[in-house]
Amino acid sequence: MLEVSAYEAKAHLADLLRKVKSGKKIIITKHHVPIAMMMPVPSQKSMLVKDAVEAIKSFRKGKTLNLKIKETIAEGRR
Repeated sequence: MLEVSAYEAKAHLADLLRKVKSGKKIIITKHHVPIAMMMPVPSQKSMLVKDAVEAIKSFRKGKTLNLKIKETIAEGRR
């Protein structure tokens, strides 16, 4: 794990981000006291649009709002 001062981190941010992207963790210190850690974001499985739509449809099954359109419109106009 790499340790850098806050001043160095500010001055060399682009280089540090490249290192983090490659998987390294970096501790940022201020007066030799650790204050922050830079590390890669855990990979997130991105959901395909088709799968997201199917998940929403299955979630909605059997659920209703029990609202009448005319009553809802009238309530919005009050």
